[in-house]
Amino acid sequence: MVDENNLIEYALKQGADYIEIFHSQSHKIRKSISKDEKCSDLAYQSGWRITIYNQGGVSNFFSSDPQSLKKEIDKYTERASKLPIKYYDELIKRLANNTEELIFKPKKPFLDISDEEIDNKLTDFFQIIQQEGHNWELEIAIESTHFKESYFNSLGSKLIFEYPQSFLQVQAFPDISDFSRPYEKVAGGRQGLDLLLDYPEEFFSDIRSDLLEIQKASLLKPDKYDCVLSPTSAWLFVHESVGHSAEADVVLNGDSFLAGYIGQKIADTHVSIIDDPTFDKTGMKYYDHEGTKGREVRIIDHGIHNELMHNRRTASLLREKPSGNAYSDNIYNSALVRMRSIFVEPGDFAKEEILEETQNGIYIGSSIGGAVNSRTGMFNIQVQYAREIKDGELGTWYKASNINGSTLITLQKIGAIGKELMQQPAPCSKDKQNMILAAISPHVQVNDLQVGLNG
Repeated sequence: MVDENNLIEYALKQGADYIEIFHSQSHKIRKSISKDEKCSDLAYQSGWRITIYNQGGVSNFFSSDPQSLKKEIDKYTERASKLPIKYYDELIKRLANNTEELIFKPKKPFLDISDEEIDNKLTDFFQIIQQEGHNWELEIAIESTHFKESYFNSLGSKLIFEYPQSFLQVQAFPDISDFSRPYEKVAGGRQGLDLLLDYPEEFFSDIRSDLLEIQKASLLKPDKYDCVLSPTSAWLFVHESVGHSAEADVVLNGDSFLAGYIGQKIADTHVSIIDDPTFDKTGMKYYDHEGTKGREVRIIDHGIHNELMHNRRTASLLREKPSGNAYSDNIYNSALVRMRSIFVEPGDFAKEEILEETQNGIYIGSSIGGAVNSRTGMFNIQVQYAREIKDGELGTWYKASNINGSTLITLQKIGAIGKELMQQPAPCSKDKQNMILAAISPHVQVNDLQVGLNG
């Protein structure tokens, strides 16, 4: 058992000006079923990241050995004093002074759920989708992790969080030769495995219905259309095109097309894009991994590019206020500037009203991935399926496609925005660090958008 307060006291006696300790512990189980096999994996991880400031220098180290921490503190306290000051500002450091404890526990820990019960449920889910007469390439995976995270610093901060995180993922390839992308659907969040095992049957029967429609869908002619983006497609566009380019480290590295646009109008006045940790239902992002309390970041505020997302380093360099956007995917990686819950601020329209407003065009269904050239703002989002909008109603289904274009031009083409925010988990990768984020969005209308396999 490590006494963090004792370690802080020890470091100060060794001459450190300031020290912070972040500890992360996780238990994870993952099980999957496909046509050919069942897989199971159980993992445990525990470790510390310790940062020390001394005489203007800063150093940090990672360790999984509690017995070595004092020895490492000795070494890195001395090392910090010999390093030139780089990314450190007294004001920024002293903002990290908070105390809070939040513990969420599932009704039934996954370690108390038998393998047989999980396997039987996965088999039931599989059979609902993969019924006789169809032979889709199908995999269903269920994953649950129990996290314990704590943060202490020599200014008096004490943050303790304990929570479960569970996900259900379905991935399928319909049995047609020209369908090159998987259909994928994800559910879950900050909840226990017990809730996912009782997930409604409609979730799986809806997937089956979608696959049946996609299987007989036609190809969509590449062209520009007036579109209504589903929440997952709207989120992925915002996440890839605006979010990554508004991460301050990307801007400082000279890799963002948004550089120099602060204070300028880049979208219509009814468009606001926000990153707000309080909306996240997938994890615990009230504080980041540097102990900074998360705040709302209004990246675009009524059409104006208003601010960036920061960790302490980028905030110090740009003389801005930290926003609580510093996260690492595990204790042995440095905290990068990452999004938490980015979304388009809701408007006043119901989905049916947006379709009626559009009249004739394309409904962009769920999306499974995408990319943006952050230097140019050119984006490409992969779409699982699309549907015709005719006379304000949804009609013909189309096979996998994509949407693409310039972010700055597309932001100017956003029309009606839905009033209902929908949320599901979604993966995000940056510098080989993978995280699960809250994919949050309303429906969003975008006029004159390039759609099509060859667009």
